[in-house]
Amino acid sequence: MSSSDDGQSAPAPEDGAGASAEGARDASEGRTSRALVFVRERFDGACLAFPVAAPDVASFGRDEDVLVEQQLFLREHAIRARPEAVSRLSFPQGTGLLSVSVPVPRDDLPRKLRNEVPVSFPCVVVPAGELSGRGQTETPAERGDSDAWVLVPSLGHAFYVEAGEPIEAAIRHEVRRLLASQVLSTWEHLGLLPGSAHRLEVLHTRLPEPERAGGHGPRGASIVERARRKKAVEALVAVATPLHVAAQRSPHAAPPLACRDAELARLAALLDGEERLGVLLVGPEHAGKTALALAYVARQTRLVYATSGAQLIAGMSGLGQWQERIHGVMEAAAALDAVLYFENLDDLLAERVDGGHVDLAGAMRPYLDEGRVRVLCELRDDRLDALEGRHWAFFAGLSRIRIDPLSAADTRKALGARAERDARVEPHRPAVAADALTALVDLAERYLPYSAFPGKAVRLYEDLRAVHERERTAQGEPVTLGRGDLYELFSMRTGMPAFLLRDDLPLRVDRVARALGASVVGQERAVRALAETIAVVKAGLSPPDKPLAAFLFVGPTGVGKTELARALAGLLFGSPDRLSRFDMSEFSSEGAADRLIRGTDGAGGLLTQRVREQPFCVLLLDEIEKAHRAVFDLLLQVLGEGRLSDARGRTAYFHNAIVIMTSNLGAAERRARAGFAGERGAERPEEQAALDEAHYQRVVAGAFRQEFVNRIDRVVPFRALTRAELAEVARLTAQRLAQRRGLSEAGVALEVSERALARLAEDGHAPAYGARALRRHVEEHLAAPLARLLAKLGGDARELTVWVAEAGEPDAAAPADGAVVARAETPALRLVARRRRAAKAAQQAFGVEQLGELRREVDRWMGLGPLEQLKSRSTSC
Repeated sequence: MSSSDDGQSAPAPEDGAGASAEGARDASEGRTSRALVFVRERFDGACLAFPVAAPDVASFGRDEDVLVEQQLFLREHAIRARPEAVSRLSFPQGTGLLSVSVPVPRDDLPRKLRNEVPVSFPCVVVPAGELSGRGQTETPAERGDSDAWVLVPSLGHAFYVEAGEPIEAAIRHEVRRLLASQVLSTWEHLGLLPGSAHRLEVLHTRLPEPERAGGHGPRGASIVERARRKKAVEALVAVATPLHVAAQRSPHAAPPLACRDAELARLAALLDGEERLGVLLVGPEHAGKTALALAYVARQTRLVYATSGAQLIAGMSGLGQWQERIHGVMEAAAALDAVLYFENLDDLLAERVDGGHVDLAGAMRPYLDEGRVRVLCELRDDRLDALEGRHWAFFAGLSRIRIDPLSAADTRKALGARAERDARVEPHRPAVAADALTALVDLAERYLPYSAFPGKAVRLYEDLRAVHERERTAQGEPVTLGRGDLYELFSMRTGMPAFLLRDDLPLRVDRVARALGASVVGQERAVRALAETIAVVKAGLSPPDKPLAAFLFVGPTGVGKTELARALAGLLFGSPDRLSRFDMSEFSSEGAADRLIRGTDGAGGLLTQRVREQPFCVLLLDEIEKAHRAVFDLLLQVLGEGRLSDARGRTAYFHNAIVIMTSNLGAAERRARAGFAGERGAERPEEQAALDEAHYQRVVAGAFRQEFVNRIDRVVPFRALTRAELAEVARLTAQRLAQRRGLSEAGVALEVSERALARLAEDGHAPAYGARALRRHVEEHLAAPLARLLAKLGGDARELTVWVAEAGEPDAAAPADGAVVARAETPALRLVARRRRAAKAAQQAFGVEQLGELRREVDRWMGLGPLEQLKSRSTSC
């Protein structure tokens, strides 16, 4: 079957040998054509295959793939071509392959190097006359008693050999004559060299059934047409969902399409015209591409089948199976004149390498180019450039319709139409009041920048109805949801406090200042500045295209700058974990800006990715003065425009973040001038605050670029802490130590005397490090001895009260409740652990159980609602 040695010959393979499984099935069913395919194998393993009579229709690739492609071509050719064109590809039995070595002169080389190089030419010998019907027992080299045609594929030449003439000699003579008549270049000489092997393959293709007598009448044609359409429907239903069926059963099920009349008219004109076209809907996510497609389906002008790339190749693991399925699906869509709908074109064009390269777009493209099928696809605009660069020929066959996001006003109209339809079609579900719809669009526009209108508003609308699905009025009717319900849901989902969202809730600056000041000691002016800024945000007076606020905290270390930022995150967004902190000393080298927007190891930028994942946050940039100059260039865009694009072109929006930068610039100089905060002489607090603010303003103006300073909303100075304030810091630190999980879960209460707190504050005082040094001192001299005391008790360290007093403090100040179970002493403190009374322990345990039961009840309410909703929807479907 193959030939690579000079002078050797081989007959064509037996019928069906070497053909694909589909070709073998065709050979056993009905009338078939017998085509010969010449296969040349290269030294790298790749193969070139083409019909002997049509060398311009070639396939290149793996051995199995090229035969499958040839089989598909021959099948399509047999259906579309005229009978005489199909018959040219068939050759009689007895056709074989003969390799003949021919000396080829190298006239292209210099005179001294010219010589004749023997080259093996594979030739196809086709018997003529009576031998064509004898069988395949004789090789072409043995035939000399009959005429024959000889085809030389490498030269694209054919000639006739009469009976009695030696075939090999005739081939050498003809090839040398043909080469002598041409002037070949070096590259053309290389093209004459044979591959590592070559062979002939027989591929059988089933021919269309001829029209039978009597089958031309109306009844016969109708029966044939119905059978053809039924087969096409079965082929499509196996891999697609008939959307038109659902539209016929429930004509009003699809939500109304508002403000898209021009786009719908253009889509209908392209898909319903006489010419069969492919249409691409391209636009941002949630802009309304799917809604437009479903609105077209609801018109019921044409059959629409929805499928995907994953459905088309599902279960297709065998050789040539996915190509066969694509062929069948395309033929079925063409027979029904249906629309193939791909909701996600990205899935269709995805790289699939399991079991070999799968090019679905390449298999579909001929049907699009020839106008045989109608296709409707959707694609996000951020994926268009990447996919079009790889599949430009496929995209060239698609007509594009741009789907831009709706405006806020049009979205209100669309939501109003949807609410009216829902009230009419779904009266058993909650309704949304008109004023709540207006507030919903406003919230989505202000706080949801990563999605497009109308999709983000529609999703919030549906979430609002789903959360209150089970609620009923006293009369058992569905509830009508208002602005309060909307604000409650939005606050729960995003973390934004309700008092910032709702106009009917007042904001008292004094209360906000007290809430922030509960965690920060001695920084009244800084706390007041933040509270006033929150009032500006509440009033809606902050610019919409900038962060909610941008602060620069300046002052000594350890005075509460980071702690105030953490308290602000807890107040506004419900948790201190909403504080996103970046130590800018880690971004002081070249390339630091790239890490913030580009990331490492293919991940997103450190800054942009964090803000995209958690847009409602307090962004803390610690020690901003240490950042590289390129980082300040990025911050100019963040503070000025409220957005930043990463290396992938994705935009991160800072509109819902509060940016806080901290710096220690000028702190050492100010401390040297003023001395310790408690020894400032006659300066009054107001005068001292004014001096501090003027000093830090000068330092900031001299250290940073003017365009950077101009983008900061407020420079907030922090002053050094007094001794009395350090004692208060010690009290807060001890309280937080008592609230740690290890103590609360074991039922251990911690009580610290005033003298012990004063001793901790005095010993932990370090003017250069502020409260940080005090906290380290408390960890070392209180937390560590407490841990050693409880560890010594082991399993008995439960339901205790630990009294901490100064060394030498009389026992009269200690509580006498309970028996002493352990003691510990340090040079400065004395720790006494007492067992609490059973009644008091039981009272505390009862409170814990109540809290646990409330938490479990909330979990049940949060979990059962969606489950019941899914159950009801599944039963209704």
